[in-house]
Amino acid sequence: MANQLAAQEKNVILVARTENKLQQMKAELIEKYGKSVQYYAIDLSDVNAARDFYKFVRHENYLATHVINNAGVGNYGNFTEYSWKRSSV
Repeated sequence: MANQLAAQEKNVILVARTENKLQQMKAELIEKYGKSVQYYAIDLSDVNAARDFYKFVRHENYLATHVINNAGVGNYGNFTEYSWKRSSV
């Protein structure tokens, strides 16, 4: 997703647990597309992670227009037909 967005000349903020992987992806995206790429290393399974990331975005004065969540456990099927009772893991 980050590659696709950078290819569309979008600035990107990467978020994941492993900082060295984030640094590597940041360097690759900048070299390939020349757009602004930032990152924030955090474990999104932490109960406070979303709040902490929000604070980071506000502190840096970024304007986040889209969020793509690719973290956690996936469920399969049509969203409108999915039972909420099955959603707990």
